[in-house]
Amino acid sequence: MKNKIRTRGSVTIWLSLILGVLMPLLLAGMISVRSASVRVQILDGVQTGLYSLFGQYDRDCFQKYGILVLDTGCGSESPGLSSVLDIFRKYCDPVLAENGGRITVSGAGFTGYRTVAENNGAEFYAQAVRYMEKRQEAGKLPDVSADGDKQTDLGIRLAVEAGKAFEAEDHGGLSDQSGGSWEGSAEETVIRIMEGLNVSPETLREEGAALCGSLSPGPPVLDGGSSVSYGETSELFRLYLADKMGSYRRPSGGGLDYEMEYLAYGLPSDRENLESVIGEILLFREGKNRQELLADASRMEAITKTAEEYASRQSAQQEAGLLMYGLSDGISGNGSGGSGAVQSMEPAKDQEIIQNARKWLIFLEIRKKSAEETLALLNGNTVDAVTYEDIVRILACRNPNDILVPRTMKVEELNLQKTARKEFCFGNCITALEVYLDASADGREFHVSRSWCYE
Repeated sequence: MKNKIRTRGSVTIWLSLILGVLMPLLLAGMISVRSASVRVQILDGVQTGLYSLFGQYDRDCFQKYGILVLDTGCGSESPGLSSVLDIFRKYCDPVLAENGGRITVSGAGFTGYRTVAENNGAEFYAQAVRYMEKRQEAGKLPDVSADGDKQTDLGIRLAVEAGKAFEAEDHGGLSDQSGGSWEGSAEETVIRIMEGLNVSPETLREEGAALCGSLSPGPPVLDGGSSVSYGETSELFRLYLADKMGSYRRPSGGGLDYEMEYLAYGLPSDRENLESVIGEILLFREGKNRQELLADASRMEAITKTAEEYASRQSAQQEAGLLMYGLSDGISGNGSGGSGAVQSMEPAKDQEIIQNARKWLIFLEIRKKSAEETLALLNGNTVDAVTYEDIVRILACRNPNDILVPRTMKVEELNLQKTARKEFCFGNCITALEVYLDASADGREFHVSRSWCYE
């Protein structure tokens, strides 16, 4: 009986001891879960704010050029990171206010950002390439081979050098053999071609090729960035230029009408850029035509025959002149013929006349044909399986990326300013952002840092 009374309260004691141990653990677990819930809520708020902020991308830029940027100017010409922070808080704070609003924000700001224009537009280049990759996957790209461009480019370079050598030759003399509208220097021929064209009067503004905007590159963000190599101009970027840029054959109607020509030469006006392209095409065609003409034995034989006929006429005219001079001298002199006696033409002089006539006839044929082919290319015809668009794209892509990409950004910026928003500036646009948030809840302090970027 005594033993039963002595052991009756032992279960209660053991349960009390167990609960005494479990309750603190349970309370600690509940506090930990509550703290984790607050942290998840803060992270969710930051992620929502960043996602919604970058959802405010410039739609005109994306729809026209496929480039995703966040304009920190928010519709003005000056960058406004404070305005961007206000937009971020606008989307972040409602998430933090859920569950009774236990979270108090003590500080928020940006610790890093990346502009689309820094590193000579490396971010712009990467986005353009990725945009074309997606179009390629959808089967919406034309077939423009970078290898084909390289081969054609090499042919153009060699032919232009041959054309320059041809221009450096002496083609003087025989004014009565001018025979058409294409005599004179290459520059004069280009001017004559330009006079027959309806050329855009568009000119760059005073700042020229410099991008607008004043937002400096910020500290690097935690993650994100370009995964595309900024090396040699890729086939996809060539396709991007062919797809998005205007030219003489397809004016853009933007800040400059002839955008591809500007990418090639970077001169301040459509007229100057087009004139440079025409000059290059003329030299290219002259070099090709010279090579083909000199290799055509039958044509060269015909030219030589024409030159000999010309030399024969020249000799006959000079002999007739000498005969008249000798007769008049005989009449007025001592009648013996004296110094006025008729002299026969020297063979060396005849040969010189033949060579000059041959040289001039070759020059005329090459110049006239080259000018006509240049006009044919400008009119949209194909010459030797090459179009004007092929040539101007190749000329543009000769430039290294650190020149070509900023020029591409400049013409897109000018176009957007003229056709969409006059305040648009690539220099004020960002593609990546890192944000931090300091908050407190239930006596605990939280510091959260997250980044976001356009991929």
